[in-house]
Amino acid sequence: MHKNHISTSLNDFLNEIEFKKNHPHTPVGLPSGLKSFDTYTNGFQKGDLILIGARPAMGKTAFAINIAYNISKYFFDLEKENQSIDKCVLYFNLDDTNLSLIPRFINLETEFSHWDRINGIKDAQTEENVINSCLSLSKLPIYLSNKGNTIKEIKEEIQIVNSEQQIGCIIIDYLQLIEKDTDDYMAILNELKKMAIRMNVPIIVLTQLKRSLEQRKNKIPKLFDIIGYNQKNDPTDKIIFLYRKIYYLQNQLPQKHKYEPQNHFEQRYKEWENKCDKIRNKCKIIIAKNRLGPIGNIEVSFDYSRGIFRDAEE
Repeated sequence: MHKNHISTSLNDFLNEIEFKKNHPHTPVGLPSGLKSFDTYTNGFQKGDLILIGARPAMGKTAFAINIAYNISKYFFDLEKENQSIDKCVLYFNLDDTNLSLIPRFINLETEFSHWDRINGIKDAQTEENVINSCLSLSKLPIYLSNKGNTIKEIKEEIQIVNSEQQIGCIIIDYLQLIEKDTDDYMAILNELKKMAIRMNVPIIVLTQLKRSLEQRKNKIPKLFDIIGYNQKNDPTDKIIFLYRKIYYLQNQLPQKHKYEPQNHFEQRYKEWENKCDKIRNKCKIIIAKNRLGPIGNIEVSFDYSRGIFRDAEE
């Protein structure tokens, strides 16, 4: 029977139903590493185009690195279990050098500070941990690429990596760095959606949000905050926002009023500090669009200094 016959898709559908029956808490798609997120989304599905948007300092690159790391570990573990899954993650890093991402990946396994990189590691145990982490990471099926400033370059790089190892997931950081002939970012997303369907893999694209968001009292992102967004021509399957309230609250440092008693000011300052402490490591994942599932908000833990996302209960 030809692979395009309907029976092939019907078998895939029944296999998916059987899988969910036997593994009710396991996503059908690729796992993000966050159970709460995967419960909403059922993982990253084949052929899906996922858009992740946030303002600077919200952690969108860190979130993408967490996803790349967790999916590559998923592929690696399946391969070790002889389940014939020899796939990789292709990460297009258009915003920086590949070397700059390495400390971020290392931090997912062991603590490694910015100062250690600049001044050299002084502690023998830290050095050993970093070396072991590098050895561990080197076994994961992750490919980093700086080439992808045009759709043509992205396609060429995909062909090169695919010739070495089958690609199972693509991450692009970020949309506004892909050159285009017009001001229509939706045209680029439509090309990427076609690519996701043709390759039968999820493509995750990071995007910037408009600066005008900062002028609003309510700074929680909305669809219209996406640069170049056009709802009529939107080919995405999921749109996800990241929002850290602490970023805005810590910039609202209380100032003493001219005639305010010192004890009153100290009380206000203490209340502000307590509010900051309560939400310091909290991040809200907003699922604003989910073509085949629910939308809603998920609160997760985010260690900003190390770039690690975890489920809130952890």
